[in-house]
Amino acid sequence: MPPTIFAGLLGLLLILSEPQAFAQIDSLRESIALSSDIRLFTTPDEFSPPGVWIRRGETVTPVAEIQGANGLKWFLVRTRNGSVGWTKQSNSEESKKLDNFFKSLPPEPSSLSSVEISTTSSATAPHGAVTVPVQISGRSIIIPVIFNHSLKTQLLLDTGATSTLVSKSIASSLALQEIGSATGVTVGGAITVPVARVKSLKVGSAEVVDLLVNIHNFSQDPRYEGLLGMDFLGRFNISLDQHKRVLILTPR
Repeated sequence: MPPTIFAGLLGLLLILSEPQAFAQIDSLRESIALSSDIRLFTTPDEFSPPGVWIRRGETVTPVAEIQGANGLKWFLVRTRNGSVGWTKQSNSEESKKLDNFFKSLPPEPSSLSSVEISTTSSATAPHGAVTVPVQISGRSIIIPVIFNHSLKTQLLLDTGATSTLVSKSIASSLALQEIGSATGVTVGGAITVPVARVKSLKVGSAEVVDLLVNIHNFSQDPRYEGLLGMDFLGRFNISLDQHKRVLILTPR
């Protein structure tokens, strides 16, 4: 099965979308009582750093779900004290309740859908394609990028993110000037983040100029400092050579 990168893979991932869609989901939420102790994870991956323990009898509120490896689902939940984390689908009663909750939701708007990345061999890449070495960790793809022809860093590829997002550290290093703001939704609620313009964003030799980016510290993972979103990726056909660990970008 080709890998799919989902919006919301991280506990505090910013998803820029229509707020009314989340309001509709919020109106359907219900607290689910736990019939056993569970350990929450910081990302939907059993190898990710473990989070808090939630004890039997406590309640959690469903926030989001994704499809994980081997077809198993992961559920993002929030506790009564505000802690947030992921729990994997199981045969437990609370897991079945979480699954039924998300099945009962109306279809998500297209703006929240992620784009599937096909798998291929870089040897068959078409003429003009750009191949870029990447790090692959579980379902995460980490890409080296260059901002404004000077700052080299790494971003997490996310085909479910409408806009590219950078950390405050990147914004400071590039001396980005805020030109507006965007309202988004995190698992903790609605937030407003600054918007700035970068002169250039390059992935290998693939370049997009005059790109608007959102500024927000959404992750403490030191391997990357933001998200590479569809405002950049949408200019290309995207495929992945998993064996050689390279991303292939073919201009549309």
